[in-house]
Amino acid sequence: YYNSLSIPNRDLLESLVRFLHKVAKAKNKMNATNLALVFTPSLMSEEQADNLPLHSKIVEVVKILITRWEDIFR
Repeated sequence: YYNSLSIPNRDLLESLVRFLHKVAKAKNKMNATNLALVFTPSLMSEEQADNLPLHSKIVEVVKILITRWEDIFR
């Protein structure tokens, strides 16, 4: 999926995930899980919005992206 994104969208995804990683590492209550829960609805289409099993899976993927962004994007 990542390779199917246009270059601007890939760059945006990487920048967003890198920023969320920094937020998760800062001393606050927004860890990777909380950030994934907040941002996942923005990444889902309108048709997917009511699909709770899919939402849970995407939260886990976003959490992995946030915690392992260097391994994924470098």
